[in-house]
Amino acid sequence: MPYRDDEYEDEDRLFNVEGIWPADASDLRISDIEIYARGIDRPYREIGHIRAEVGAATAFSKTPTIEDVNLKLQEQALKMGANAIINVQYHRGVSLLSWKVLTATGMAVYVESDEMKCPFCAELIKKEAIKCKHCGEYLQKSSGD
Repeated sequence: MPYRDDEYEDEDRLFNVEGIWPADASDLRISDIEIYARGIDRPYREIGHIRAEVGAATAFSKTPTIEDVNLKLQEQALKMGANAIINVQYHRGVSLLSWKVLTATGMAVYVESDEMKCPFCAELIKKEAIKCKHCGEYLQKSSGD
């Protein structure tokens, strides 16, 4: 896992997004899509394999960066309706059109949120909560839980 941002405590996360996943895929922005080098321990739904390639225009152009290829990955994932990309791998090489190519591959997924809105105060709380930490109301669990 050579391309890790050590600023965050989750060692598998390459890029972090602040906040909660939007409730609807249409609310997603490119910056909302997280990129992980490995799998994740939250429930998710696989959408499909994803691949992005960035090359230098000429031999004198700058070498493509991880940020360049990650932006392309995020753009493609957004079009697919994903909110995360897992098992991302990077490869440097050449192509027919460029001597400097960076390719990233992974799995586009939709990660389920572990939070919900409190039915009494509409603040975000954990789905497993028994009592709302904001308003103090006790939550009733449905009989299916």
